[in-house]
Amino acid sequence: MNILGPAAKNLSSDRKFSAEVKGCNDEGQGSSPPFISWDMLRPAPGPSQLTAYLVTGSLQLRSKTWKDREKGSKMSCMYSVQMIMEITLLLVAFLSGITAAIAIGIVRDDFRGDCLIYAQVQYDTPNSFSVHANGTGPKCDFALSVQVIISMMAFVYALYKLIVFFTKRFDIPVFRLIILPIYCIMCFLALIEACLVTVGFTYFCKQLTQTPVRSIEVQCARFQQAHWNVYQGRNFYIRLNLACIGSWISFTCWLILVPMSIMVFVLDRRGTGPKPKEEPPSMPNSENIDP
Repeated sequence: MNILGPAAKNLSSDRKFSAEVKGCNDEGQGSSPPFISWDMLRPAPGPSQLTAYLVTGSLQLRSKTWKDREKGSKMSCMYSVQMIMEITLLLVAFLSGITAAIAIGIVRDDFRGDCLIYAQVQYDTPNSFSVHANGTGPKCDFALSVQVIISMMAFVYALYKLIVFFTKRFDIPVFRLIILPIYCIMCFLALIEACLVTVGFTYFCKQLTQTPVRSIEVQCARFQQAHWNVYQGRNFYIRLNLACIGSWISFTCWLILVPMSIMVFVLDRRGTGPKPKEEPPSMPNSENIDP
């Protein structure tokens, strides 16, 4: 007769279990005893517990994804601002450079191929003078060539940046590496061309204003109304002045692009540079989890 009832059965089963474990230890002498954890004896989680685990993991993943998305939006905003500034500067450099080149070319055509940059002026009488532009042709050729080259470079790269900005494709990493020395070269050439045109134009105007009549001060702009004989001297001052302004604007744009390119290059090397906006990863939806 079983007086203890179910308790006796549980006691006997516990003794049997401990005996089996003891027997395993006796048989496994010379080897490490088996590791038995009470977690192994726990029942498997039910559907409600599994759903709670999945919901908790989904919330943690969503919180992390929101932080990544916020960080990515800031980087994307920096990327957009940097791209817009770079494209704007490139387009301004293109327009100002082309304007300077066209102005120099028109003045040269008006003076029958003679270059007024560093040209000599000789007064034959107090009311007549002659222009000697021998040897000044290469100076205008250099100014025209530099402005055409750097302007086309600015236009092509601005077009490439526009395609990358609107399509979020074709962003070739090697361009970020080679564009920095190219910007430096373009800036150096623009500086030389701007100095050449400005100083040469100032020298020509100084030659014009040094009239034999020293008591009369004549501004260079007034010589646009003079009779230039075989030349078309009208608006030469306005056009050469426009060429000087365009050259310095072009140089300023390239000068700003150089440190901007250095900053982007350094940030890219550190891995913290501005990146284009990317699509966020898909997150699991707790509502679609079957219990």
